[in-house]
Amino acid sequence: MRQWLCFALVAAIPSIGSADTAKGLTWLQAQVQTGGQLASVSSAATVAQSRCEVARTLLELSGPGAAPAALTAALDSAPLGETVTEVLACTQWLQQQQSQIPRTSELQSRRTATNGFAAFEGQTGPSLLDTGWALQALASQWSGAQTDPTLAWLQQQQKADGSFTIGTGTGSDLLTTASVLRGLLEHRQRSAAASAIADKAASYLLAQVNAAGHWQSNVGVTALVYEAVHPYSGTQPTLASAVQTWLLAGQATNGAWNNNDPWTSAVALRALVLTGRAPVNPAQAALKLQFVDGSTGTPIAGVQLTGTGAGNLSASSNASGQIQVQGLPPGAYTLTATATGYSTVQITATLQTGQTTDLGTVQMLVPASSTTAVISGTVRDSASGSPLAGVTISITGQAMTGTTDANGLYLINGVVPGAITLKASRTGYFDATGQANVLAGQTVNFSPSLVLSTAGGPGGTADCRILGTVTKAADGTPVTAATVTVSGANTGTATTDASGAYVLTGLVSGDTRISVSQSGFDVAVANTRLNCSPQGNTALQYSPKLYASTQAPVDANTASLSGVVMDAGTNQPIAGAQLTVTTNTNVVRNAVSQANGRFTLSGLDGATAQLEVIATGYQGLNATYTLQPGQAIDLGQIRLRLPKVTQLTLDLQVQSVKRHTTQTDPQTLRVSGALQVQVRNAGTQVAPANVAVLAFQDGNGNGQYDPSTDTVLGQATLTAALGTGQSQTLTIDVSGLLPFRDAPIHVVVDPSGALAESDKANNVRSSAQDVLFVPQ
Repeated sequence: MRQWLCFALVAAIPSIGSADTAKGLTWLQAQVQTGGQLASVSSAATVAQSRCEVARTLLELSGPGAAPAALTAALDSAPLGETVTEVLACTQWLQQQQSQIPRTSELQSRRTATNGFAAFEGQTGPSLLDTGWALQALASQWSGAQTDPTLAWLQQQQKADGSFTIGTGTGSDLLTTASVLRGLLEHRQRSAAASAIADKAASYLLAQVNAAGHWQSNVGVTALVYEAVHPYSGTQPTLASAVQTWLLAGQATNGAWNNNDPWTSAVALRALVLTGRAPVNPAQAALKLQFVDGSTGTPIAGVQLTGTGAGNLSASSNASGQIQVQGLPPGAYTLTATATGYSTVQITATLQTGQTTDLGTVQMLVPASSTTAVISGTVRDSASGSPLAGVTISITGQAMTGTTDANGLYLINGVVPGAITLKASRTGYFDATGQANVLAGQTVNFSPSLVLSTAGGPGGTADCRILGTVTKAADGTPVTAATVTVSGANTGTATTDASGAYVLTGLVSGDTRISVSQSGFDVAVANTRLNCSPQGNTALQYSPKLYASTQAPVDANTASLSGVVMDAGTNQPIAGAQLTVTTNTNVVRNAVSQANGRFTLSGLDGATAQLEVIATGYQGLNATYTLQPGQAIDLGQIRLRLPKVTQLTLDLQVQSVKRHTTQTDPQTLRVSGALQVQVRNAGTQVAPANVAVLAFQDGNGNGQYDPSTDTVLGQATLTAALGTGQSQTLTIDVSGLLPFRDAPIHVVVDPSGALAESDKANNVRSSAQDVLFVPQ
């Protein structure tokens, strides 16, 4: 029995994230050797089948590279007469994904008089297995009229229970049915017949799964069948978990399956990744994106997203700023995002049938005319410095709160300007508080470090305290019997114990000066403001490092701000930005960002710091930060935007399509040669690399790319990210039939519509628009 080989759209598989999939991918990558050879031999498949599945898995999980290119080249070099149709179809698919021109005509020539596909060149009998592979490989090339005869033949072959069989046992029924089901996935978008066949086949396969999460106790069969039924498995919510558990039980410690079998390991790895992805009904579409603050990059919760177009949608972002919506009608949408205190963002996107369109990260900006403010920051554990999740940030007198995510980040928008008191609280920790005078349109950073409530030293429990550990700067050992004195709103002293720890209890709110002294050392001093919470225990930490007398460097034991200044549109560092910080104690410090955009402002002493950032050609930025004594605050990215920019979005446009290096055969009307295409980013945000650019023949003449009716003539990829206003010129090799000599060739950037853009109308351009007619 010939084993089954499967392929699918690259976009359908998400990036890997678990240790199990990572080690499997590492093992698989190590299998590829010079000339497309594999280090291990499969006991379940031929060499060619193994190459195809390994190449496909590497391409989908780690992207284009030397390994999949070498495997594809090795497959393409095999004699056609000896190449089975499944391998020929897989090779064509691999070539399409790597912007190579596939041998479409050679695959089409294997369709028999019955309209099924033969397994080998010259055979007249059709094979259901090979027909499934051929259908998927030709999905982007064939029109409905070309596909319909093959679909009619499949309807005749399908059994009453939905299965397809070649008469060699149940295993063959499963693999044959799965092959056809995968082949129909793209065709069902334009054919009711394809949908009917696929739905029956999926029902049959789902009914055959074992309760333990496998098909026929075979890793290869289970992986391939699960890939085929995954889009249809939403009605069985426990299936993914069962399949995942069963596959992991068979994975070796090196990441491989079936005694280091490359074919089995490749298909199992893809299926394992799919178990972590929510299925999307093949007749519907899904959407996901994340919203962040355009200045700080902090996720924004509570963004209201509405959409109109092919359907209507309404959703709200979670604590991580993320939105995911399923069950949407496919098609074009206009999306509008609103959040209190931010400018409205409007983007357009095209959702594809059976796919989750990931629009990536959308940056939202606070307009200069805003009447509210934003509070954001990162909360950490004072002892380890690790981010703390689940910390509640509240504002006294205002109902809004925020909660830190897994990275310790939070954001509260719509804050009423004025003098505010902030509190960070989490079970098991003392509360941390801060005060700031917030202005409209301003972003305030509150990034406290929380102290474990079990920490303390001498003194016992109190409602409001200052505590810490005093050490020697020279070697980090404790300083014992040091005197810690507070003055101002609070008065009192404490003495460090044998571990250098101290605690001052029973304190009240107000400006407080802390002084730490010990004979033979320079005195360490910090000014701060205590904000004692009446609802819980509050702690402020000050743990200075003492230097020998007269040896303390300037700015020792003071707070500091550091970060990197970035262009919000291009994500490039900004050198030469002027930064000025002023504390509430009138300490002023200045810095200039380096070539990499980095800066550090040290020597800060006080409760709050006002930062001003100025860079030539950019809008200035003003932000307020709460300080803790001796705390080094990493602000991350400070993102500046160009003047009058109110929305950061992409806008890729095809600027020109020149076909002067193409030729059309006057007899066959076959076009060949290359197009010169220029693509520009007219948006205000950097465009990512690896965006597809497609050349096609506009079959229905509507000036848009329709996969169901238009013929693909060639494709290329934007190899580099495009900054605002930047362009890239591409060469697209074309080959295919035209309706008449010198018929216009259209080019589309982002043909899948996956990118969120402010304008999709300029994604397509015809070569006819770049022809200059000179009157004679």
